[in-house]
Amino acid sequence: MTPAEIHQVEGFDPRKRSFNRNFSVYKKDRSYFIQFTYEESHVETPPFQTPAEAVKALAKTLEDKNFTLLRTRINFKGEKYLTELEPWINHS
Repeated sequence: MTPAEIHQVEGFDPRKRSFNRNFSVYKKDRSYFIQFTYEESHVETPPFQTPAEAVKALAKTLEDKNFTLLRTRINFKGEKYLTELEPWINHS
């Protein structure tokens, strides 16, 4: 499945180590969802109407798993490269 968007998330994991990962937002029918894996943590969001809602849900789920100081930004929309053009969004 080809991602609709690729985002970057960074912050601190439950062991208080800094991390930085990319994750994909997928479009299925008229909804968006995310599959994210970091070490033993696997998260799949339910479907949402917008990518932004799916990203917020991912951040909330990671916070519930003791990830802290999370922030995200979009890197690609389709094949268009956006890094450095889009602002970071703080979730914590």
